[in-house]
Amino acid sequence: MDKPFSDTTNESIITVDNALEENYHAQLSKEIIRLTNVERDKEGLNALISHDSLGIVAIDKAVDMAENNYFIISNDLWQSV
Repeated sequence: MDKPFSDTTNESIITVDNALEENYHAQLSKEIIRLTNVERDKEGLNALISHDSLGIVAIDKAVDMAENNYFIISNDLWQSV
């Protein structure tokens, strides 16, 4: 028998929240690349393409920057880019 909605655990709520957040980031990344490519096309430049592994590193870096309250390209934990 299915449990009532009110019995949802915090763990399942977090899982749903994480999935929604990951989907949001994926859609946002696609839109940023699309809009960037519109502008690049106007200038006669080649289109950018998405790389999943680079996107993962970029999100990890952004989370680290937010959690540690800084906005720089490098620190002791990350190599300069």
